[in-house]
Amino acid sequence: MNYTLDLHNSNGQFTEIKYPAGEQQVRLDVVLFDQINVDDTVTVVARISNAEDIIRLALLKDALPKCWKKLIMPYLPYARADRRFVAGDCAGLKVFGKMINGMGFDEVISYDVHNRKAAIKA
Repeated sequence: MNYTLDLHNSNGQFTEIKYPAGEQQVRLDVVLFDQINVDDTVTVVARISNAEDIIRLALLKDALPKCWKKLIMPYLPYARADRRFVAGDCAGLKVFGKMINGMGFDEVISYDVHNRKAAIKA
């Protein structure tokens, strides 16, 4: 079976909790959690626009049970920061790619990657 989760519209599939100091927690709906089998695919759609979205995505991915996990980012943040333009510049895409790859999704898809160098290995 295939399931789709929207990072910005939980539709009751998960709950977000914010603690007083600003930390976030994500909790999957227990019924959904129990329905997902190892042979299923869960697709997370994420329109990342800030650092809080990145943390929420990592927490949501961590809450998922064992199954195939696919991430769809219609827009790839930091794709235009695909090189160092002057001495002292950061490599924004490289840093962002390491964060996404570190989340351990089985498949990552983005439709606006700016150029081939922007492809994230997942």
